[in-house]
Amino acid sequence: MEKTFAERRAHPRYSVKNNILLYNEITFAEIFNISKGGVCCRFIIESKEQHTACTTVDLLNTADKFYIQQLSCRDLNCHELSAVDITPVSAVIRDCRLQFLDLDDIQKKLLESFIELAATDQD
Repeated sequence: MEKTFAERRAHPRYSVKNNILLYNEITFAEIFNISKGGVCCRFIIESKEQHTACTTVDLLNTADKFYIQQLSCRDLNCHELSAVDITPVSAVIRDCRLQFLDLDDIQKKLLESFIELAATDQD
């Protein structure tokens, strides 16, 4: 019997162009999809480092020189995709899903503009 799952997302999710980035004081990541509710990104980290939960992030669209600072968020999940052994560093590639929290009206408008510029199509 085939199981079906109810969609939990309240907002459409969009794939993004190249060089759409997320960063904070400890992480610099490439975004691969985004919605008004959150973002999925991928980053590389030394395998010895523990993942530190994000509480705020900045978004950067390098091509359009458009950025948003200090978006509140929480980690939904983060998992390793693969190990990368590059002498002398041992690293892992991680996917991370973040949910935006408590955005004010200005941040919501900026996020809508950011998505409009960055999106390639709906997932």
